[in-house]
Amino acid sequence: MIRRGGRFIRKFYASGYIIALILVMISTAAIPCLAADEIPSSKQADMPLILLQIQADVQGNLNDLDLDVADAAQNLSTAGLEGTAARKVLRKLLETNSNLVSAATFGNNGKIIAVECKGCKGGEGANIRSQEHIAYVLKTKNPVFSKEFMLVKGYNGTALAYPVFSPRGELLGGVIAGVVPDKLMNALVAPQIQFDMNNGSSITDYSFWLMHLDGLIAYDRHR
Repeated sequence: MIRRGGRFIRKFYASGYIIALILVMISTAAIPCLAADEIPSSKQADMPLILLQIQADVQGNLNDLDLDVADAAQNLSTAGLEGTAARKVLRKLLETNSNLVSAATFGNNGKIIAVECKGCKGGEGANIRSQEHIAYVLKTKNPVFSKEFMLVKGYNGTALAYPVFSPRGELLGGVIAGVVPDKLMNALVAPQIQFDMNNGSSITDYSFWLMHLDGLIAYDRHR
């Protein structure tokens, strides 16, 4: 955790989020029949550098995401979890971080109170207490990055949830922000292995994928 503005904020490490053994797997897709010792040395030398750059970019984006949601939780402490003021905080969160696709507040009973979403609407009143990350926030009063689950928009993603406390320190509920890994990773990977995000065509010989620690593929550029 890191300390910011008199409060502690959880710092997320890329190695614990969507990183498997060493962060990513990169292969020379254009020469799949070659053994590892037959791959040109220049390509082998480039791969660790590409990995390190992507790792740094992922870590930086996760840190920014963490701080943005933490700020929203702090602002909701005074704005409240419902009404115009709460929606203003949620809209600002979506505008501040382009990697987010949705943001919502939920009460200490686990029900969604307010939702702001890019390209979708609705969800208020739904009880999400049974979701693992929501139950964790309400029980421990700590922030958490979720496993992959179905977002409001109807496709899989992950979410960062933070508890929201009243100025007197009482747990009001929380704020949850949805992230689509493909959207975030495409923007980070494309510049490094040089592929067209619109049609998926590669300029280089590299392929790329990521895996959750539980073995679930979180991102595959060729998917």
